[in-house]
Amino acid sequence: DPDGSVLFNFEYQGTVKLDRCGKRLWSLEEFNHHTLSPATGGGYWIGGRRIVNKPDDPAFHPLTNPKRERGRIEDDEILRVSADGEVLARKSVFEIMMENGLEPLLTANGMMMGPDALADNEILHLNKIDELTPAMAAAFPEFAAGDLALSLRDFNLVMVVRPSDWSVRWHSTGPWLRQHSSRFLPDGRIAVFNNNGYIFALLPDDKVDLSAPERSNVLAVDPVTGQSEVLYGDREGEVLESVVRGAIQPLPDGGLLVTETEGGRAFQIDRERRVVWEYINRYDADSVIEMTTAEAYPASHFTVSDWSCP
Repeated sequence: DPDGSVLFNFEYQGTVKLDRCGKRLWSLEEFNHHTLSPATGGGYWIGGRRIVNKPDDPAFHPLTNPKRERGRIEDDEILRVSADGEVLARKSVFEIMMENGLEPLLTANGMMMGPDALADNEILHLNKIDELTPAMAAAFPEFAAGDLALSLRDFNLVMVVRPSDWSVRWHSTGPWLRQHSSRFLPDGRIAVFNNNGYIFALLPDDKVDLSAPERSNVLAVDPVTGQSEVLYGDREGEVLESVVRGAIQPLPDGGLLVTETEGGRAFQIDRERRVVWEYINRYDADSVIEMTTAEAYPASHFTVSDWSCP
């Protein structure tokens, strides 16, 4: 944040805010994970999750079976959190889909409806919430400032929703596979980190098989025409591979900051797709440490003049 404080999700345990010297300002004990981004007007959008194990919970009818006696269902939520850590609003992503006529998508991947369906499993896996800012809204006349782009990995689904009534304004299944980090672009398109593969591509120890071809890329789609374009990853020398996770950040100069999670790498590309710089989170001569995401901030972002601590 501009005051030098840092906000992060402690995966599936909660959210913590530290001041610039490392003192805890507040923590939020929620089942939060993955996505965390600033909200226009203050506060944050955070990806939450609730565990449902009550067979009579009406919010999940008809996907859950009322005779269920074992297992649990994990439902992703969108949380609006204030700057001081208060949950101002929450909305089930499952409910958004049910309320907007997208129930057919919930079983399109072969999900069963028997009494053992979804035992100990998640429904959607929300991994990114990105708000359309007022400064960028003119590039998206079909949307409005404040709309949210959501990335739902398990259904290869990206959709835009309006928080004022939780209506779905647009959605697309593919052309990406198991994507992460859907982001609005200044040119009126939506970009995603396209993992372009499935988790069984990992070796038994969850390491990347270096003999496998690099398949990941960064895709952009026009929500009006449906046309898509690879922004990085399909040309000679553009090495990019992360079977799970990964992130992108549009930059003011038209370039991108890309996080290749399993490559332990963050790098910036310009408009011509040239790598400006890269950082490798090296562990030893043969291994790297995963990086979930990287974010770039201009010096003008900060209000801190003295970064020293007691």
